[in-house]
Amino acid sequence: MSIKKFNQQKEGVRSVIRYVKAIEISLRKPQTILVGSSRVHDGINPAMPVLQQYTPVYNYGIDMLRINEAKKYLLHAIANTKVKRVIFGLDFFMFNALEKYNPAFDSTLVGRQINYMDIIRPSLPSKYVITDIINTVKISYTQPDRFEFRNNGYRPGNAVFYHLKDYKKLHYYTNRTFLSNTSSTPYYGRYKVDEQTFKCFEEYLDICRKNKIECILFITPAHALLDGEGLHLTGLWGNMEDFKRRITHIATLYNTSLWDFSGYNYVTTEKLATPMKHYWDSSHFKEPIGNLMISQMLDPQKKDPLYFGTLLSDSNVEEHLEQIRKDRIVYLQKNKEDVKWLNDLYKLIQDHKPIPKSETENIFF
Repeated sequence: MSIKKFNQQKEGVRSVIRYVKAIEISLRKPQTILVGSSRVHDGINPAMPVLQQYTPVYNYGIDMLRINEAKKYLLHAIANTKVKRVIFGLDFFMFNALEKYNPAFDSTLVGRQINYMDIIRPSLPSKYVITDIINTVKISYTQPDRFEFRNNGYRPGNAVFYHLKDYKKLHYYTNRTFLSNTSSTPYYGRYKVDEQTFKCFEEYLDICRKNKIECILFITPAHALLDGEGLHLTGLWGNMEDFKRRITHIATLYNTSLWDFSGYNYVTTEKLATPMKHYWDSSHFKEPIGNLMISQMLDPQKKDPLYFGTLLSDSNVEEHLEQIRKDRIVYLQKNKEDVKWLNDLYKLIQDHKPIPKSETENIFF
């Protein structure tokens, strides 16, 4: 039970989110699951009316999710509920072969039916639990309108990025994390491709097919300064294009729809400003964008002028990639200041210089 000003803001959940998701899937018994990284976790609301064909709907997004983990969590969901539909947001970093599983992944928990002891075990008293309880009460009281972890698995971006003050500085911080080769989690500064990750993706679709689960795939729309110019700076743009070719071919083989919302479109090329309409930082889109993508994937015949995704197939993927290259040229011409800002940041990363203090202060109120 959540009581405003007392315990509505559950502190401590972030550090055990993989455990929480593994337990909640068995308690909520969803028929529709929204799968992906924190981009899905923070940006797609399961309460959308268009999603209610198979209910309950649960946001199964997990921070820094890898494709190997995603397969394990799919099997876990199947072991604990009757899944009828999966909507899976794919990220390029999800296929980084340098980290098959997040260090917090628990292979002893995921993939089997959850039992009573699994639920009560982390509730046993410890100094960490006591600290979390104290912080929950303290922050719930001081931030009464903050409610980060919902019963349907959703973590609203306005609660995650609570009282964001300077969007440009947060973009700076996120881009540095993704582009640095010293980040504890490998993103674009350290990236490796191997066949096993694509094999795992194919196995994911095979599991859906064998279990008669409808699967809808989409490539998430990070900002163009990250999953566009950032990939060009790190020399990974060709890898990103190959990634799209590979997953498009696999999706086509399995007769599974795959939408691409990334690239250089009106959403991803939003100017850096405070506030921003479409983004919290360069990686996380806001809920209206999540709503728009879900609407386009589930009701493409509506022809909403705001729709911005492309349904990929083997027959159109090369034309699609060429169009993105053309869109990039337009973006570079119109956004010279933002592109220079990113290039200056990347030079600091390459020179192993620390983040200037001025770029880390006063990001939040």
